[in-house]
Amino acid sequence: MVYMATEKEEKLYQDRLKKLEKLKAAGVDPYPAKGERTQTVAEALTDFAKLSKGKKKIALTGRIKALRAHGGLIFGNIEDESGSMQFMLRQEDLGKEKFAAFDSFDIGDIFEAHGMLLETKAGEKTILLSDFRILTKSLRALPDQYHGLKDVETRLRKRYLDLLANPDVREMFRKKSVFWKTVRDFMIEKGFLEVEMPVLESVPGGAEAEPFVTHHNALDRDFYLRISLELPLKRLLVGGYEKVFEIGRIFRNEGISTEHLQDYTQMEFYWAYADYHDMMEMLVELYQRIIKNLLGTTRVKSQGVEIDWGKPWKKYDYYELFKKNVGLDLHKATVNDLKTAADKLKIKYEKFADKGRLIDLIYKKSVRPTLIESGFLIDPPVEVEPLAKRSSSDPSRVERLQIMAWGTELGKGFSELNDPIDQRERFETQMKLRAAGDKEAQQLDEDFVEALEYGMPPAAGFGMSERFFAVLMDKSIRETVIFPPMKEEASLEGKAKETKMAVAVINSAAELEPWQEMNTMAHLNAAFAARVGRQLLYQDEIITSDDEKIKLNIQHAIMIKTAPSSEAIAQLADSAKEAGLEVSEFIREMIETTDDRKVIDLTKKKKRKDVEYLGVLVFGKKSVVEALTKDLPLYESRGENNPKPAVSSARANGKVPSRDEALKLLYKHVKTPNLLKHMLATEALMRGLARKFGEDEDKWGIAGLLHDIDYDETKDPKMHSLKGYEILMNAAIDTEICEAVKIHNPEHGIPPATLLDKALLTGETMTGFLVACALVTPEKKLASVNLDSAMKKFASKSFAAGADREIMKQVELLLGMKLEELMEICLREMQKISGELGL
Repeated sequence: MVYMATEKEEKLYQDRLKKLEKLKAAGVDPYPAKGERTQTVAEALTDFAKLSKGKKKIALTGRIKALRAHGGLIFGNIEDESGSMQFMLRQEDLGKEKFAAFDSFDIGDIFEAHGMLLETKAGEKTILLSDFRILTKSLRALPDQYHGLKDVETRLRKRYLDLLANPDVREMFRKKSVFWKTVRDFMIEKGFLEVEMPVLESVPGGAEAEPFVTHHNALDRDFYLRISLELPLKRLLVGGYEKVFEIGRIFRNEGISTEHLQDYTQMEFYWAYADYHDMMEMLVELYQRIIKNLLGTTRVKSQGVEIDWGKPWKKYDYYELFKKNVGLDLHKATVNDLKTAADKLKIKYEKFADKGRLIDLIYKKSVRPTLIESGFLIDPPVEVEPLAKRSSSDPSRVERLQIMAWGTELGKGFSELNDPIDQRERFETQMKLRAAGDKEAQQLDEDFVEALEYGMPPAAGFGMSERFFAVLMDKSIRETVIFPPMKEEASLEGKAKETKMAVAVINSAAELEPWQEMNTMAHLNAAFAARVGRQLLYQDEIITSDDEKIKLNIQHAIMIKTAPSSEAIAQLADSAKEAGLEVSEFIREMIETTDDRKVIDLTKKKKRKDVEYLGVLVFGKKSVVEALTKDLPLYESRGENNPKPAVSSARANGKVPSRDEALKLLYKHVKTPNLLKHMLATEALMRGLARKFGEDEDKWGIAGLLHDIDYDETKDPKMHSLKGYEILMNAAIDTEICEAVKIHNPEHGIPPATLLDKALLTGETMTGFLVACALVTPEKKLASVNLDSAMKKFASKSFAAGADREIMKQVELLLGMKLEELMEICLREMQKISGELGL
């Protein structure tokens, strides 16, 4: 039963249900497929004199918005999209039975009204009904009959009622259609080609914003919903188009405010052989046309301030305004100067905030609110705009304009950066911010940089969003979106609508290592969260007394239990599915490889009874979940009273062996010459990295020397490194080395924890790549390899295609160093032992 707000509304709902049944009993279809009309209400009113004089019968369709009964007379109002008109029923015209049939009609019903037009004694233009027919029987009373729609949240959540109750809101959305039509017509008039770019992107770019992620089932990969229209449109300039634009939806997973939405419409255009000076005149013309078409004048009042957009626009210099309002010269200001200024202004900034981020935060607090009159804010520092061309007169600034008014940005454009080397460097700066924790920093788009390397003409680009429309309407942006995204509606108590819980169950007979148990539970919870989504959250964040934000966990309880066998877990999964619960399953193949295609292929070869279940998670109504799992014991972590049998009693902490001891162990297990050379190369790299980070060179070197000790014996990616871990633990090797060896195989999906783990994971693949670089030189020597040529080969995906570039690229995230630096260290250290490597 849908929740009814009041007892009175519940009674009205039941009364209308009875009227619905009465109509059906009389043979009336309360929801026919089509309505017949000869005119709209507006047309009837316009031609009223002609139609009433000729006593011509017409048919109107619309919703009943008012009803007044006076004995044998009924007056009401019929309203369609074009307008409203009074209607009248007279018992003497219709007959007693037909007149009584109207008792089943209510305010809110949609009906067909047949009759002639007349003017009442009170001068009201009216349609006198000779017949009528129900088109839609409404079951709920329109809200303005009782308490109206005063609450903004309710108006946005139930926008259809807001539109019914408020003609001004309907008119606003008609104006929004005019807004975008004006933009589209203007761009086409100026010779721009309208195009449609994909919404799903492999790499989100063109803006600093956190993207939404979605999974493409057919391709079995994740995509991002675009956060900007920019980069695909600029690829079209590379492809030969000279004037292109798109009006499309973009999606940004960021906070809600009066000026920001997560899902909104934006227009961007790109104009080859033009710069930002060329754009200015055209943008003034565009904005003035939009305002005139919407409002009939260039004078606009918003936020209590009137601006005449028909006057000459101001030009605001970014550096001058910053110095005037903040007291800092951006040519000289250091990061520490900016942090001091931010602290004085009580501006919070992240630990990873760089110069560009600090400038932007201070600008938004101290400079932007002062820009009231319409104008262009121009030439900011290069640090705040990764995609704009540097100014030829001052390379520390970029050729960017922002359209400003009422203290807010209403559009942004710039002379586009088309230097691929400069673009890569700026992307890499952004990637450092991402590695430090900035989710909104831009990602490196290799394909876009490659496109620039083919040559993009000099160009100007510009973007504007529906924020401009909201400001012109003097409303928050959410109010100018028909159906804005909303939080899930809660019950009266503000809690979840239904008490639910999750139980994860681990197979106690599977003899899992502690890390494998944790891995199983982590994957079960991740899969469960991905399928169920954000409805698990009561809200996204909680806030401390000093205004710091903490991400809130899910609102439902999670318990961990154990089952005695794979069969017991499979049976639980089946029962949970039959009960309609959400189920996540984890089998042996999933912990042995992270390649989902391999999991699919391996599982396809087995019957269900032969699949080993390591765990399952069931989620749903608490009473159902508890009934299915009540006999299972709670999970107990492995402590002193519940240890897991050790591989060997000698493995407690282990020791770092001498190099001779390590080589002796190595030669016992490895016979293949090329594999031995790979391990020597990795040892050299790891020693070089240890020196860079100030770590134990012997420990790191031995980890590199022994990392593939099991490969000759296993040659199986699913078992590789697990067997090596066992060999080293039984040999009483230092446990940190053993863990790093186990973790370095990405097949197992074990996240690296220590610096040693991260260095071995990202570094060992590099040695194989550089061997491939050496082998294609005429001399087949490492001495013939230089860093520039190696980096170019790395960028070519067809060269050494077997080298896992994605793992190597993680060096920036995991070790905080550029890929180029890792390659330089690896090449230098391998060249030192080139004789041993035969290169």
